[in-house]
Amino acid sequence: MPAWLLGIVFLVGSYYLSKRKTGDPETDRVGHEAHFWGAIFGVVYTIALKPSLVSELFAKIF
Repeated sequence: MPAWLLGIVFLVGSYYLSKRKTGDPETDRVGHEAHFWGAIFGVVYTIALKPSLVSELFAKIF
């Protein structure tokens, strides 16, 4: 699986799990919202440091 696709799957999964209201808080102690925003920060920070990576990403996808 390409890394960019895994990143999208991770973001979608983290978002879904952070909005889910079911689940036992005793067994699901993962901060899904923190993982989601941490991943978003990582993408934004990387783009801020090296904007040329955006064009490289789209070149690899298409």
